[in-house]
Amino acid sequence: MPDRAKAGKFAYPSTNVTSSQTLRAALRGSAEAEIDGIVQISPGGAEFLGGQYNKDMVTGAVALAEFAHIVAEKYPVNVALHTDHCPKDKLDGYVRPLLAISCERVAQGQNPLFQSHMRDGSAEPLAANLSICSGPMIAEINEALDDGVVKMNVDTDTPYAFTRAVAGHMFRNYDGVLKVDGEVGDKKAYDPRTWGKAAEAGTAARVGVACENLRAAGKKMCTGEGTPA
Repeated sequence: MPDRAKAGKFAYPSTNVTSSQTLRAALRGSAEAEIDGIVQISPGGAEFLGGQYNKDMVTGAVALAEFAHIVAEKYPVNVALHTDHCPKDKLDGYVRPLLAISCERVAQGQNPLFQSHMRDGSAEPLAANLSICSGPMIAEINEALDDGVVKMNVDTDTPYAFTRAVAGHMFRNYDGVLKVDGEVGDKKAYDPRTWGKAAEAGTAARVGVACENLRAAGKKMCTGEGTPA
């Protein structure tokens, strides 16, 4: 994947996910844009996925990765799984246990659980980081692609797209979502499947925009069913 992107002067969107639903949205966005992709899980996202009872990052990351290995088979793109921005103080409790699991899988003839891991070694002050990392203009993206960049994180805009769709539904269906005169409202309005579909579609559409901006749309490697790379 990196070699193809470098040769073609495009980049893969690497989408942060925090749930099975946002994972499906990322897969859908890549499939609809006809480009292979990268799905990544940060320590915070993994902690959320592990559940608030014990906030186990490793359990959350493993659970979503295993889910991805199964669900991704139904999407006609290749998907790489990546752990995102792990600070030094979480390496022993997050990345190294995941590496051990991948080693066990490889020893059994399986693919690794994740294809890559990121250690966040940033030591810059907050103000400098905010300046460097400020949501880039298309011209800057094109310049980076021409210089050989093959991956760009897509995080800030995708959670917004997800939540914006949910908020829009809630505002449009206010009376049906909340209790009315002691009743439970309209199930068709408050059912998580209803607003969840809108959230998935909104997120997938934003992933598609990223694919277009990164000149990656339509450049998938295969036309058959895909699995995590």
